[in-house]
Amino acid sequence: ASPPDPHRGGPAAWRRRGPVRVEWLERAPEPLRERLEPARYEQLVSALTLLVGWEALIVLRDTRGLSAEQAGDVSAWAARALLAAAAPDGSVPGER
Repeated sequence: ASPPDPHRGGPAAWRRRGPVRVEWLERAPEPLRERLEPARYEQLVSALTLLVGWEALIVLRDTRGLSAEQAGDVSAWAARALLAAAAPDGSVPGER
């Protein structure tokens, strides 16, 4: 069997954890949805999943030696950077 399309979720066996996380991540960039092609929006949601959860914190703490607060700041900064990169005009809704 071929692997599922990473932008479509795939069979239940491939989506063992994080359904609430994915639902939240799909809603978070909602203001950009109408400004992006569907595939680009799905790519953005997939990229944002790399920044949330204990996995991201472990990498930042173990590899970079950051405190929990610093790791959270870096994840938030990276999320804003992804949102700006995905937006056609580089603006992030809600940012000043």
